[in-house]
Amino acid sequence: MAATYGHLNMVKYLIACSSQTCSVKAMDGAAGNGHFHVVKWLHETEVRDVLRMALIGLFSMVISILSSICIHILMMTLIRIYWKMKMYP
Repeated sequence: MAATYGHLNMVKYLIACSSQTCSVKAMDGAAGNGHFHVVKWLHETEVRDVLRMALIGLFSMVISILSSICIHILMMTLIRIYWKMKMYP
């Protein structure tokens, strides 16, 4: 929330006081509301963790899409087998 509203000092304090780093959501919120000084600071100090989290999110999305495709193919194969069994008993 602090990054979204452009409170750079609060962002610095929160990151210094916690074991966590900034999130992709913080970067997106700051950029979406035009707080480029916050985006610049986050990029300069926290970019590795943000990129890592973004890549993990992307990988998770790709896995989800691939599993959906595999399930769809499996279901279509089963329907086709069932349909052939009904046509030619």
